[in-house]
Amino acid sequence: DRREFKSAAYHNTLTINGRDPFEYLTTWSFGPQKTGAILDVRLKAACKTVIARHDNYEPAIHYRAVSIIENALVLVLDWVENLKPGDLLQLYFHLDSVQVDWDTKTGCAETHDEGNANLIIMPGADLSGELLPGRISDFIDITRPSTRLRLTASRSEKTSRALATVIVPWPASSSRPLVGAPQI
Repeated sequence: DRREFKSAAYHNTLTINGRDPFEYLTTWSFGPQKTGAILDVRLKAACKTVIARHDNYEPAIHYRAVSIIENALVLVLDWVENLKPGDLLQLYFHLDSVQVDWDTKTGCAETHDEGNANLIIMPGADLSGELLPGRISDFIDITRPSTRLRLTASRSEKTSRALATVIVPWPASSSRPLVGAPQI
């Protein structure tokens, strides 16, 4: 359980070829970790952005920008440089919901929880999705079910890739926003 909970596939992050960015050794110890850093923070009224980089997949380098735009949506941009041709990229989003649908026509995931905030996750055109079971632990040794979304980029011979995901939250007390598949 601890290995699973601490894996990259249980967090909101990117993996390359399904591999964790560093090795899990025991309950409280991990293998060597490479440099990771926040490169920039921009806090403007309409757009708040953080840009980070980590080197755990060297020689590949992963950058991520997360922007909150107009307090209405979240834009997640991932780009990876120095990939090997054929490397496969996966993005994971761990959702605090068991009421999640994946719409194969629009390529979007959507939560449906009464009384809680909901999300629409709209990946870029190069990503296919799959819903996976998950678990959340609010207290030590107690879990409850959740859902994980794995987005997988199509295989490519490119050595640099960029992936975009738009997340639109809305409060349970309001109507679902009118959004469709992203044109990213």
